[in-house]
Amino acid sequence: MESFMKQIKILIYIITLTLITGCNAYETDNLKESPCFTETSEGNIHNIGLVAADGEWIYYSNHNDNDTLYKMKRDRSDITPLSHGHFAYNLNFVNGSVYYTAGLPGLIYKYDTVKKRDFVVVFEKAENLIVTNKNIFYRLSSYNNDWGKLYKTDLKGRHKTLLAESVTEFAVNKGYIYYSDRYDNSFLYKMDINGNNITKLNDRSSSDINVEGEYVYYTDCLDNQKLYKMKTDGTDKALLSGDMCWNVNVSGGYIYYRNQTDFGKIYKMKTDGNENNCIINMENCTHINIIDDYLFFYVPSFEQGGYYMSDVNGNGITGY
Repeated sequence: MESFMKQIKILIYIITLTLITGCNAYETDNLKESPCFTETSEGNIHNIGLVAADGEWIYYSNHNDNDTLYKMKRDRSDITPLSHGHFAYNLNFVNGSVYYTAGLPGLIYKYDTVKKRDFVVVFEKAENLIVTNKNIFYRLSSYNNDWGKLYKTDLKGRHKTLLAESVTEFAVNKGYIYYSDRYDNSFLYKMDINGNNITKLNDRSSSDINVEGEYVYYTDCLDNQKLYKMKTDGTDKALLSGDMCWNVNVSGGYIYYRNQTDFGKIYKMKTDGNENNCIINMENCTHINIIDDYLFFYVPSFEQGGYYMSDVNGNGITGY
């Protein structure tokens, strides 16, 4: 009996040690310290989140099959359908699962890549969705009476918490939420991920909010959608582009945007504003998504309409 109890104690110790040292999304407050964390690009989400990736696979909304969820390898082989019967937008890949909204707006689904099935985790219609290794953050759509309310839950859709009453758009980065407040002319604010320590960052109507490193990037709706950046504490504001910038996506030290001044072509420049060049010479491009060295975008025109991908310099354009 004593030997049996000793074995039980050893087993409990091993299980406890595994939980402490393993990949547990509920154990750390520092998002960057978790090896299972895949940071979601708010730039992709602002561009309806068409793609997400986990290394070997790219998960995407397949325009050729009613925008349902698919996956493919990076060389575009092994194209595989994953869900049917609903759309897939706002794609986030976190801890082995794809989170997405089944429409714009739509209920929030989770596709488990191990169990190979999807299910609803939040029974509310969200328009924007950002998932970290601990929480789901989502904004209710204009179709709800609670339009603009920003909530967070755990990864199972539990413990729902209201963070802000009226958000136009938002980004989540390093434990903070950056958002435009619809009740205050869409001026830019910052708060921690629990909805506390609210700080006003500017007095300009801000959209296309991206955060990378120490800077927040945004377009000024009161200044013809010109592109600006400032430090995350609201200091050192600087103009980056005098173009009318739409669909802004900041990734890997570069800024990608639809240049409405140049017929909606895609431009790319460094985050300091230098080396600003047209990389996609097609007009009316939209939904600019970036995954590593790949650029994804959509062209709604009759002649060239469809979803395209290329490298991040605009080379090798192909439909997908």
